[in-house]
Amino acid sequence: MRPVQAAPVKKAPQFEEQVEVGLEEDDVFCVCKRLIGPGGGNMKGIVAAAGGKAAKVQVQLRGCGAKKDDCLNEGQKDPLVVIVRADDFESFKMALDMAQHLVVKVRAEHEAWCKGGEWLCA
Repeated sequence: MRPVQAAPVKKAPQFEEQVEVGLEEDDVFCVCKRLIGPGGGNMKGIVAAAGGKAAKVQVQLRGCGAKKDDCLNEGQKDPLVVIVRADDFESFKMALDMAQHLVVKVRAEHEAWCKGGEWLCA
């Protein structure tokens, strides 16, 4: 008979903050795809640069449009946010800074996109 091993206790991240995107997802500009990046490259890049192997860093997209069916109930239109979590303060600050810069970049792209055509942009 083999001894039963207890599952490791998952430690909750000590630091967490949400970065409001300030844009709504649509089928033309595709805010979520621009934030996530090709193959998840933007999110994975932030995690790798800020955490590497030294700290656990998480970057997630949440809110209306982050998942395919999460806006079906009109009464629950949570704003789109990038959530940054880490168990190390230095890694957290780096990941948060990178996430904030990514959101600013996507907002600027959206503004330029709106000015470049006859689009209905909020």
